[in-house]
Amino acid sequence: MALSTSSVLSTSVTPAGTAAVAAPVGLEVPENCHTIVVLNTHATNLAFVTSLRTGVGVGTALTTANAAQIAAGASLTLGISDESKRPGTLVMLYAASAGATVINITYVCGTGFSKF
Repeated sequence: MALSTSSVLSTSVTPAGTAAVAAPVGLEVPENCHTIVVLNTHATNLAFVTSLRTGVGVGTALTTANAAQIAAGASLTLGISDESKRPGTLVMLYAASAGATVINITYVCGTGFSKF
């Protein structure tokens, strides 16, 4: 993914159940993103989030055994550092405990501010 020229980017995914889905193409984690905020908008379903590096892939069932759990109506903030400090491209995966669940994803990015 390229550098983001915006300090905040937002997207969403709507997994239909426990099968993992990735963020939409073109809206993956930007290189200069240092934080991801994941919001589970559903009133009752759990949301799950993990990275491709955990040995799971798109379509894998996500559970509390292989992913972080986000309660209904709650959010999770992940400090991931920028790409220069990460070991390669970061691909995040998302799923839900049941049914279609909208998961909002916000990337917080550095935009190259200079120190004076």
